[in-house]
This record gives sequence, structure tokens and C-alpha cells, in this order.
Amino acid sequence: MGAIDLLEWLSGPNVNSAVDLTDKQVLSQQQTNLNQKVVFPLAGREKSLQHIASCFMATHQERSNIDRNSRRIPVCTGIPGLGKTRLMTECSTTVLDMTKIQGKRLSAIVSFGNDGNAYGEIDKLLGIKCSFAWRLLHSVFKAQYMFDVWMRGKSPINRSGLTMQLALSTIELYWSQKTRDNILLFVGVDEYQKLGQDKLSSLLDILCDSSYRAKVSRLTFFLKPFLKMPFI
Repeated sequence: MGAIDLLEWLSGPNVNSAVDLTDKQVLSQQQTNLNQKVVFPLAGREKSLQHIASCFMATHQERSNIDRNSRRIPVCTGIPGLGKTRLMTECSTTVLDMTKIQGKRLSAIVSFGNDGNAYGEIDKLLGIKCSFAWRLLHSVFKAQYMFDVWMRGKSPINRSGLTMQLALSTIELYWSQKTRDNILLFVGVDEYQKLGQDKLSSLLDILCDSSYRAKVSRLTFFLKPFLKMPFI
């Protein structure tokens, strides 16, 4: 399975729908939030945004550095109601504005919460590294379908062979056909605490590695995990 084959498969008809992949079905920042800035009640908001922006700039500048420690991943934690969900939106708008990095902006949210796409049997079957790659493709290309339903009804037999690098290459291939600009992909990971410590460590490990891009790549992979802390 290569990026071209995978993109052709994603562009094909779904079992539950006769609608093929169209531009309007692909998640992009302009289509989801129209660059509207969001104000949220987060303590130390400006300092937090500046810190995230500095991490994003390092990720972009060092994306071809084999030392992944040069690309820090900012993590947001807090109790419910502090505005983490809104902060995810601002990461793809206000924060990227602060970095002054030019390019086509894309935004996707991979959630393990109770939004209908919770961690489940498919994730256990494939393993968190592979299932996250599928969740990313789902968020970017097929978000109009429930993840579980889409995977059970549509995913190929060799589904376990998907990697994050292949998923990112597929996204880059698609958008390279649409724009000559660099591609800035922001991915927010919501409620990943539900994975448990072992799976979480495994996921963060592969995500850190995935932020590396070859020098010929036009894509930068920005990541922002969000952890919900319970009330005590």
C-alpha cells in the first residue's frame, strides 16, 4: 500500500454512501472556522499561546532534523471547563498567525472522548500506532462518518499495514495537487488520557517520530495533545 493507492481508495465510494471524495469533504481550516479568533477563559492565556507558538516554530524549522528532541510537543492539561477545546481551534489560527509561517493550513481533531469516536475494539485490534493513523485519515477525509462504522464497513483487508508516515504522505499528496504552498497540518489530540499510560507512551513516541519530514517534503506536522484532568 502506497500513498497513491491509499488516496485512490479514499476517493472511492463508501459502503454506506454513494458520495465520492470531494473538496468540500476534506477538512481544512478555512472550511471549519474561517480564521475566526476564539477567546477562551484560560489562565495565563497569552503566555501559553506564546509557548505553543515557539514549539510550532521549532517543529517547522527542525522538521528535517533527525533529532526529534529539537521538535518539542506542547501538552495542554486541565479540568473540564478551562477552554481546552477552544484552544485547539486557536492553535490552528491565532498560534499559527503568531509563528508567521506561510502555507496552506489544515486542521484535524482526533478525539478519544465520548463524541461517537471513543477508543474501542478497532483500536485494540490494530494497536494504537496503526489505529491513530486511521483516525487521522478519517478526521481529514471522512469525518462525516462515524469512525467505527467507517472502519468496519470500508477499511481494506491490509488495514494493519498503515503507518503514520504513510498517512501523512497521503495527506501531503492530496493537497500538493491543490496548492503550490507549503502544507501546515495541525492535529489536536483530545482526551488521550483514556488510552492508559502504556498506550499513551507508545502513541507519543510514534507522533514524535512522525514530526520528522524529509527535506523534499512540503508538509509540517504540528501536534497538540489535550489531557482532561478529573475533578478531585
